[in-house]
Amino acid sequence: MLTSYWVTCPRPDCHWSGDQLPREDRAVWATAVPSKKVVTFLCPRCHAEFHARVKGDDVVPLALEEESALTAT
Repeated sequence: MLTSYWVTCPRPDCHWSGDQLPREDRAVWATAVPSKKVVTFLCPRCHAEFHARVKGDDVVPLALEEESALTAT
């Protein structure tokens, strides 16, 4: 099931908020339970990528340390 999430861009100079689909391959979302635990979003205002962890039917922004570790790889 393709699900959109209410997210807020974490950049201090942006903070755009809105309903958005994850950026990844949509085939990941074809099953009832998504197979990915961390999803990527692209802010439509500042074009920054940010990540969130899937928690049930919602997403939770990654902590700054997790975000830094993820983008460093």
